[in-house]
Amino acid sequence: MGQMSDSSKEDAQNKCLQIFMHLSKYNKEDNTFYIYQQAILTLFRQIGVVSDQLIKISEIDLLFKKVNPNSKRYTSKQFLDLISHTAHRIDSDIFNKNPKAFVLFIIKKFFEPYANEIALSTEVNDHSLGGSIKVLEDIIENYVIDYKLISMINNIYFALKEVYLSYFFYENGEYTDYDKIKDHSLKDLFSFCADFELMPYLINIDQLVIYWNLLLNADATKLTNNQNNPELIEEKKDFGAVFKFSLFSTLIVHLSIFTYNKHTHNSNSSSNTDIGKKILI
Repeated sequence: MGQMSDSSKEDAQNKCLQIFMHLSKYNKEDNTFYIYQQAILTLFRQIGVVSDQLIKISEIDLLFKKVNPNSKRYTSKQFLDLISHTAHRIDSDIFNKNPKAFVLFIIKKFFEPYANEIALSTEVNDHSLGGSIKVLEDIIENYVIDYKLISMINNIYFALKEVYLSYFFYENGEYTDYDKIKDHSLKDLFSFCADFELMPYLINIDQLVIYWNLLLNADATKLTNNQNNPELIEEKKDFGAVFKFSLFSTLIVHLSIFTYNKHTHNSNSSSNTDIGKKILI
């Protein structure tokens, strides 16, 4: 079992996230997605993890309790933890030699084919974002933020900063727990998109969670495709702990470009810079 690259690890996590979003349910009370035990059990049976050869049905309950002993519902992080525990249970010897590599192997062998089926079954209609993670990856890949857009973003830096600080206060508070900040900032992003009527009209909540994770894992060079000046916001001006101001600005640009393309139905007629001028003014 060879070493896997950082991109392979990112792809594997995104596949698991895609499965989670496909099977989870949104809880309005705490603004969180959960996947329930029965859905996980059905999934594990379908992909062959629960079988006479690997993990017996009598053993799976022990794994559930390890991850969350007090509830039968699981967050996306707990779902990933469960996959890790599952890999350990399948072969503890190989797992202990190289945990990360073996977890990735298990994801690729059992979970990735199921995620690919989800992607194939998701129809992308007209100019909507669609439900497929591939469509969201294409937004980051193809909607290049060039130096002119970077200049425009920096020209409205203070206005964007005011909006950012009014929503994402956990990003700049006296907090050190990464997961807690991430959880609060995702909920704050829901509020921002709802207040500005971006959700559900442009992007639904499932797609927003997928896009959020893709954005957190994307580097500046990939986002701007500009080797000479890869930073959307100058490093000395950037701030925030997890969902940094530069990522918030990137989201604004992506959604602005996509909104314009959606309504014009002719994305090839104008450059991204021209579209950006019309939106960012």
